[in-house]
Parts: sequence; C-alpha cells; structure tokens
Amino acid sequence: MDGGGYYNRTNDYRGGWRGGGRGAGRYGDRYDGYQQGGRGYYQGGRDQYYDGGGGGRGRGGSYYDGGRGRGRQYDDGGHSGRGSRNSRYNWGRGRQSGPPPAQRRRDTLPDDVVQLTELKKHERQVTCLYYDPATQQLYSGSSDGSICAWSCSSGQLTHSDIVAPYGVDSIRVEGGFMFVGLSKADEGIVKVYNLQTGTSHQLTGHKGQVYGLAVANNALFSAGQDCSIRVWQYNETAGIFMSQAILNATNGDGHRHAVYSLTVLGQYMFSGDRSGALKVWDLAQGLCVQTVQRAHDNAITSITGWGENYLLTSSMDGTIKVWSPGSSPTVILNTQPEFRYPEDDTQSSSRGGYRQQQDIPGIVTMFGSADPAGRSVLMLATVRDRSVKLLELPAFADRGNLPDVSVRNEVMATS
Repeated sequence: MDGGGYYNRTNDYRGGWRGGGRGAGRYGDRYDGYQQGGRGYYQGGRDQYYDGGGGGRGRGGSYYDGGRGRGRQYDDGGHSGRGSRNSRYNWGRGRQSGPPPAQRRRDTLPDDVVQLTELKKHERQVTCLYYDPATQQLYSGSSDGSICAWSCSSGQLTHSDIVAPYGVDSIRVEGGFMFVGLSKADEGIVKVYNLQTGTSHQLTGHKGQVYGLAVANNALFSAGQDCSIRVWQYNETAGIFMSQAILNATNGDGHRHAVYSLTVLGQYMFSGDRSGALKVWDLAQGLCVQTVQRAHDNAITSITGWGENYLLTSSMDGTIKVWSPGSSPTVILNTQPEFRYPEDDTQSSSRGGYRQQQDIPGIVTMFGSADPAGRSVLMLATVRDRSVKLLELPAFADRGNLPDVSVRNEVMATS
C-alpha cells in the first residue's frame, strides 16, 4: 500500500500517511506549473528520505534519485507500506563495536568522504541551505540579507542577490518559485520570486522570524515565531499568493509556542514547536487532527520522513525519535516513538555494549542523504560541536564526523 489510511472490506483500518488526500477541500485551487509539488514521497527503494511538500526535490521530494533499496538491515514484513507489527525495522541494532562515538576523533574526515570545495561569498553567517536536485543547485541564505545559488556539478556561484537589508531565515524552491523567509525587527516576511518571469512579491502577517516553509496541495505553508502556521494560496488571475488561513491556538487548535519545523508527507502536515509538541494536520480538512504534547523535552528542530511510513524528529533535547503510523483514523501517529537515539540507559544496558552519553548537545538541524552504496545516512549539527555527525540508518551506526563546518560565512561541500 502506498496511500494514506484506508479501510479494507472488513472495515479494518490500515494506517499510513503517504499518498491520497490531495487536499481538494480547503486548499484545492491549482495553478499552472505547480501541480507536481506537495506529494512529499518517492516510490523507489526503501532506504530513502522524504521531505514533505515536494520542496523542489524532483519528483516527490526524495533526497536522491533512483530506487536504491540497498543496505537494508530490516525485514519490511511484506509490501503493505508499513510492515507487520512483529516485523519492523531493526532500529538501533547492529551498531559497530568499539569505543563510544564521543571518544572517536572529530578532526578528520571519514575514509569514504572527500572534501570537494568551499563555497565562499556571504559576508556574514550562513543561516539556511536548500538543495534543488531538479537544477542541481544549492541555495544558501545569510544574515547579511543575501541569497546565493551554487552549481553542485561545478562548485561555482551561478547567482547572488541581496534580497533584504536584514537576515534570511529560510529558503524553499518549488514549481518555478523561490520562497524566502525574512525577519525585519518584529515583522516576519515571506518573499516570493517567480523564477520564470523574474517578478516578486511579499507576503506579510507573521510576527518575528519565519522558521519553516513547506509546499503542498498547491499552497504555501509558513511557520513562525508567532506560534502560527499561515496558509497562502496562489491566485492565477493576480499572479500572486494570497492569505488563505491562519492556523494558531485560537483558530484550528494550533501551536501555543513558536513553530520551528514543518514538513508534509502525503495528505498530512507535521509541525513541531519550541515546547516539544508535535502536531498532525489533515490538509484536506485544514484541521489539526492529532497532538503529541511531549514528543520531545525541548524544541523540535527538524522533521523528515524515512522508509515507507516512518517519521524522524530531532530536537534541542539532543535526541532523534522514530515515529510509526497509528492504527486508526483518529490516531495518525503512534504516541510513543518506536525508537529513540541515543537510547536511554535502560535500553542500552538491556542490549549490552556501551551506554550512550546522556549529557548530549541539542540538535540544531538534521538532514538525510544516501552514500554511493545507497545506504541511508543522517547528518546532524549540534549546538556544541564544530562538526557534523554522520549516522547510518536504521542502526544509527556512527559513520564519523565532518570537521570544521561550523564556519560563519562559507559552506563546505563534501562527497
């Protein structure tokens, strides 16, 4: 099964959140050149990531092309898209032996990673990155108010522009548009660039920073410091995006704290806030259908999909949690994570081997990719380390670190 939840002939609900539900209800208008976005999944091999909302990541938002499906360390329990309850991924199993990751060297690259170049242009801190595989370009935003586009094949700067005299908070490229989240004093702005016509317009309404952007069902979603998620619909006649809805605590059972992360998978949108609350939104209804109040003990900084139906969240509490689909139409997400990294002392000691260090730094961001062999690798940046940590899924095995990447005005490209 590939779609969202469904009923079989015996009315037994089978969960899932991919496919289905194109949101033809509240956010159903369409416009030319933009109907491919928002599906947020990829029908290929199982070891893959999903970044909801299409996100300019080619067809459906996979972090890499092709159905690789190699390096599996699990039994998928059939082809239902979920696997059976007794045949799950072996999360956290099969880690390599040796000293704990904290004792391994952080100042050298792993043997299978090569630094290609350094991309230098910004005058101040690089605040956000976005990769568009359709054009093989990397977009970077900075607190100096500039955006740069880099060719990932040549490593050369292809375009740069000062978009505002204040900082860039977020970037997303989708369907011929570039969306840029900006903050000016206490005002949050989303600037929209039509990459085909060269025109632009601004979307105002947020207060404070715009932390997250997602695209789905032909609408733009923006998450802000003001505890709201705003929905913007494209108006073909005017040629601009227009405000469609405001999802907050008083309108739609929204967040009561700043919304830090946002992603779309199939018919659902997932959002995480500063308090550690995780919410699930039904895009067809435009409503919050589930809330996990203490999904994390601190701010949820990143949300991404993995495999067929798994959701990964990272947090400033220093953990990554793996969530599986619920078993009824009212429980979209199981309220208890299937796995937590690093494991707590009870889990670690029950499996034997080294215990994970519990005084762990908060995770600022998380990104998924695949190595040349098709194995899924998570990259983590934390508040303390001048390196990016690499973990291989599903075992969360240590793959080393990318050292000296917490520079303030350049981007290190690796392969």
